[in-house]
Amino acid sequence: MKVLVYGAGVIAAYLAYELKKKNEDVTILARGERYKELKENGLIIKHYLQKRKTITDIKVIDSFKSDDYYDVVFIVMQSYQVKEILQIIYANKICKAYVFIGNNFEAGKIYKEIEEKSFSKPKVLFGFLGVGGRRENGTVISIHKGKSTLAMGSVNNEYSIEKVNRIFKDSNIKLEHYDNIDSYLKYHIAYILPIVYLCHHVNGNLKEAAHNKPLIKDTIEAIIEGYRVLQSLNITSEPIDYLEDMESSRKKYYYLYKLMLMTPIGKLAFGNHAMNAIKEMNFLAEAFDELKASSPIDTPYYNKLRKDLKKCNY
Repeated sequence: MKVLVYGAGVIAAYLAYELKKKNEDVTILARGERYKELKENGLIIKHYLQKRKTITDIKVIDSFKSDDYYDVVFIVMQSYQVKEILQIIYANKICKAYVFIGNNFEAGKIYKEIEEKSFSKPKVLFGFLGVGGRRENGTVISIHKGKSTLAMGSVNNEYSIEKVNRIFKDSNIKLEHYDNIDSYLKYHIAYILPIVYLCHHVNGNLKEAAHNKPLIKDTIEAIIEGYRVLQSLNITSEPIDYLEDMESSRKKYYYLYKLMLMTPIGKLAFGNHAMNAIKEMNFLAEAFDELKASSPIDTPYYNKLRKDLKKCNY
């Protein structure tokens, strides 16, 4: 199938690599220096856990036009950038399937806007791919399992995702379908934000955080508070009750976070993104603040950690 990966960061690079490896007709969209790097050197990825390096020759473009056709377009951008792309999607006359991958607090709103304004009336899916890492001198340092998980679904489960299923068949990306992906993404954001605040509290020095027992415990309580906020607003989690899991397993999560913070894996999995994607983290934190304001739940641990997030201008 003909696939466009709109974006060229850590997650987009890994997605494009896996689909190209499966012999799909893959094009990646990049701009500026990143476009030049990919054109001249190919898609270079160091697979951290697998201890190997790959260089993939891949088609690269720097724009998505109204008459461009792809079977599926994957939008892999930071959440605050998505609104800029919507006008481009509205204008395209041919593409019938878009998948937004990444942190997204407004899946329901985006779905509705595309449904109302897009010329082609496409199907729209949302998802989150469990991959971390960073970019360094034109190379992506990627941390991923042998078979990474892509949580995916629609806002209201109105249609099949068979076309997307076919793309990932026999690939190293395992699809997990969620009936209400909007809820899943909100719970994911409630989970990651306190961890981001922890990273900012120690200015990215995760080993320092690993030896700060009260900080790790406060982070766990802040996550629990975030889950309680969502439940108070009738936003339910699937397939498990994340709140019950976290409340009943505080000790397990304490040692899990401590271990992650002590190793390079933690820095690659979440530390780098927490410290480098400050605009996105502020965007997500502000969106969660707005939602939290409509909940009766008190969030003292969350509020205390929230103050550590470095501010930015959009």
